[in-house]
Amino acid sequence: MTTPAGIPVVDPELNLLPIHFLVDPGPEFVWNRDELDPNIVKKLEPDTNEKLQYIQEYLDLVKVSSDFSLCCNIMCADLYAEYP
Repeated sequence: MTTPAGIPVVDPELNLLPIHFLVDPGPEFVWNRDELDPNIVKKLEPDTNEKLQYIQEYLDLVKVSSDFSLCCNIMCADLYAEYP
């Protein structure tokens, strides 16, 4: 049996990797001003669960044991719909 391949979606510290261009701030957003306002950034920035839900719209996510730490699980995007 072949081990399925996966793409890690977390770093070695188990932090979710960045998702580039996830949010369109809209035409009212003023660059070089609004991104410095923590209240505006907080409204626009999705939390970890929202990011995982977004990833799951496009990829199958599974927890797998990692080589760097057998005692913890990491979240990976599943490259195969079904395992042989």
